[in-house]
Amino acid sequence: MKRSYRMSKKWEGHYGETIFFDGKIEIDDIVIDAVTDEWRNVFYPSLTTPQKIAEHIAFNIIVNDATLTRLDGFANLSDDMVKINR
Repeated sequence: MKRSYRMSKKWEGHYGETIFFDGKIEIDDIVIDAVTDEWRNVFYPSLTTPQKIAEHIAFNIIVNDATLTRLDGFANLSDDMVKINR
């Protein structure tokens, strides 16, 4: 099942530009459930809530032009488990 996470964020890009995102990111429960305490100890200790996980993924997809499978800790999943809606 996919869940939607609403966010309105402003990030700094690699060239000092401001990147705005006001929309939703839909993420399969499998992705959120993959973030366990053990996972946090290896990758990102600060990802403690589903919203923080969604924001981390959105940032990397939008600012870094990444895909889910290119993110540390998510390489074993499928890119179609995340969808950005602007």
